[in-house]
Amino acid sequence: MLVIRTQQQLPLAELPATFWLTSFMNKLQGNVMKKIILALAGLLSLFIIKPTLADQSCYINSSAAGIYTVPNDPITRNLNASIYDGPVSQVEGTTGTYDYTIPFRGSNPIGCKSASPWDNSVHVITDSSLLDTKYVGPSGQALFKTSVPGIVYSATLWCAEQSGCGSNHDNVQLLYPAGGGNENVYPSQSGFTWESADTGWSLRLDYFRTPDFHPEKGVSTGHSIAGTIGQFRIGPAGQPVITFTVTDSTLNFYIPDLTCSIQLQGGSNNVSLGDYFVSDIKKNSTQAVPFSFSTQNCYATRLTVKMVSGYPSSVSGLLAKSAGSASGVAVKIMNTDHDVQMKPDGSVSVSDIRNQWGANTSYNYSAQVVPDGSAVKSGDFKTAATFSITYE
Repeated sequence: MLVIRTQQQLPLAELPATFWLTSFMNKLQGNVMKKIILALAGLLSLFIIKPTLADQSCYINSSAAGIYTVPNDPITRNLNASIYDGPVSQVEGTTGTYDYTIPFRGSNPIGCKSASPWDNSVHVITDSSLLDTKYVGPSGQALFKTSVPGIVYSATLWCAEQSGCGSNHDNVQLLYPAGGGNENVYPSQSGFTWESADTGWSLRLDYFRTPDFHPEKGVSTGHSIAGTIGQFRIGPAGQPVITFTVTDSTLNFYIPDLTCSIQLQGGSNNVSLGDYFVSDIKKNSTQAVPFSFSTQNCYATRLTVKMVSGYPSSVSGLLAKSAGSASGVAVKIMNTDHDVQMKPDGSVSVSDIRNQWGANTSYNYSAQVVPDGSAVKSGDFKTAATFSITYE
């Protein structure tokens, strides 16, 4: 049996929104539909296509990647002038610098393209094998050890437009940071920043000294230690890298030896004690005659002086005569810087700390004729003593 039911018609305003939209869309002509679809597609393309002025992808080509051993610096750097002023309490720079221009391999060592990952950032990553882990450079840079304790160097990657290294970017100056595995990053730039940067990159090695440096006897030169400084990469992790290494002869330098030039001021080893009346000696009214030792180019932190003589007086601490006709007299030697009497048996020593290694320094003494308790008799008098000076 066929049953026909009637459907109640709802007013247009009461139709559900989805019904109205579907009904409306179904009535659109085909060409209108195509325009809407194309418009939507065009809108979507704005989110898919990367604008041409945004960051482009740059990278080191595989043919240029790998190990680059920094060759020998043709100059043996003289660090003496920078280490003139004595020990330091913190890391200080020196005048020594070596610039190594990176000779990229291949005809197109650095490439760029308008494609994912849209990253041309520059990275330097520090290797831990040569690090001086006790100290950090003044700008937080890594310090790499040499054969001489306390003489270290930093590494900086440079790229400057005036050197023909790319265009439309600030100068790249990336310090290899302290800590193994740590990195410094030059941020990604808009455009093809490194497209023309196939030359002009360099690695700068700067010398520093730390509080651990002290001159050592017989050590006047030093050199780098073979090992790895770190890596250089353009773009995100996974892109090809360059690894910088050094040899034992990449860096060579001069440093102050533990030496000390010492002489008696006046150019003679004789001290004239003067002429006196017997009464002056009996009254112990003779004058103390000053004399001094001077040091030059004395790269030592401590100087110690002792006096020894083969002519000890019967009175403790005095020098007896070595020759002459006078009697009843002796000589007293004083260190006037510290007001200490020196003794001929070497049992008394006087030490001075030197804070200015290269400075000329005087150490002051006096010699005085005094009675020794026996009868004083006129005549000439001579004595002798040896001053033993050690430095460290």
